[in-house]
Amino acid sequence: IGVLPTEILEHIFHVCVSWLYRPTKPRYPLAWTQVCRLWRSVSFDSARLWQTIDLADRRYAREFLTRSREAPISFYTTSPLKVSTETLGVHAQRLSSIDVFLFPDDMLQLFSNLGRQLPILSTLSLKIPPVSSTFILETPLPALRRLSLDLVAVPWISLSDLTHLSLRGLRHKFSPSVSQLHHIFSQSPSLEYIRLDAILPDDLQVPHSTTPLLLPHLHDFILSANAPVIAAILSPMSFSPLTRLQLSCASFDDLRTYFPQGLPFIHHLHIKGLRFARHASRFLRTHAPPWSEDPKDMQFTLDSNSCIATPFLLSLPLILNLSQITFLEFNTGVLLDLSLPALQSFLLHTPNIQILRTAFNVLQDLLTVLTQPHPTTHTYLLPLLHTLSFSKPGDIWWHFAEQWQRAVVVCAKNRKENKVGLRRVEFTKCHGV
Repeated sequence: IGVLPTEILEHIFHVCVSWLYRPTKPRYPLAWTQVCRLWRSVSFDSARLWQTIDLADRRYAREFLTRSREAPISFYTTSPLKVSTETLGVHAQRLSSIDVFLFPDDMLQLFSNLGRQLPILSTLSLKIPPVSSTFILETPLPALRRLSLDLVAVPWISLSDLTHLSLRGLRHKFSPSVSQLHHIFSQSPSLEYIRLDAILPDDLQVPHSTTPLLLPHLHDFILSANAPVIAAILSPMSFSPLTRLQLSCASFDDLRTYFPQGLPFIHHLHIKGLRFARHASRFLRTHAPPWSEDPKDMQFTLDSNSCIATPFLLSLPLILNLSQITFLEFNTGVLLDLSLPALQSFLLHTPNIQILRTAFNVLQDLLTVLTQPHPTTHTYLLPLLHTLSFSKPGDIWWHFAEQWQRAVVVCAKNRKENKVGLRRVEFTKCHGV
């Protein structure tokens, strides 16, 4: 170990320093600086080892500020306990990141001591306890690129050139208006991530514009609000195929409430799959594996506290060309919420489904729809269906054979006799089969 190059030693020490920022810190956090003269010298000569400073640990903060010399620094704290910020003003010019969880009085003291000149601050994450009132930050932030605020407000009109935006818990008077949000988006064309959680804008007015608001680099747009807010925010927007849109609302009635002009990005996509659950739905990308929960396999998700299955299915054909769907998944219990007419109406619009997967459910209506011709068209639904799959790899479907095996066999025979036969039926941990 005595012949390791100093660059390798310094890199190892940099890994050791990262352990200081874990929830459970090592018992001897800086032990490597006390092994020998060489290791101590290498540690003290590397300013980057001391760039991240925990404001809740006064002794370490003082030493780290000294050892980081002129390098850019980051401030953080993980709890709203009392912190010492009196001597931080002299370091404001090299402050590049702040990630703190503080009470409003301590937050005010921190930024008062830092002053109004933060020329290289590019990352700002501020959070105050939910029992506190909203904190308003007035400090100019000219270099800001990543912004995360929890019960903290800023002058919204001043924000531009962001790549990351997260706002949470902003109520009336403190939340940006919808037009201010659109202004931030238009002034930040390189946005890659947006999260708006439980915000309540006072003003939902959207200025009329014939030009869509496009964010070509956006990977994730997560929006949790009531239906009018969601509709107002999304109304002028257009997304690329890269974007994953995740919506969450307390109650759900109709997709047209959110997308009166259709899904804003649907013409550019190749959505091939749908998954329905009692309180959620997923638009799945072309190569999504069965029952995948990986976000990269999902193009659009909708979650609600209310059961959304029937209103979602009935309104979906009005905003999406369902002929592009080739696989369909019914998650646990969702068929309990679907009436037979609603199921027939939906499947009538999905003629190109080839694979149908069903988790633990009551299968009576589904098997009826698949076994008998449609009462109006007198043709079999899902004429291209070649694979039926029951249950999921992580589940056990007890008493499947006793309740459903005979009906599945009847369905397969009827479809075969009427020239719409199945090629494959999968039973995954289906008890008794």
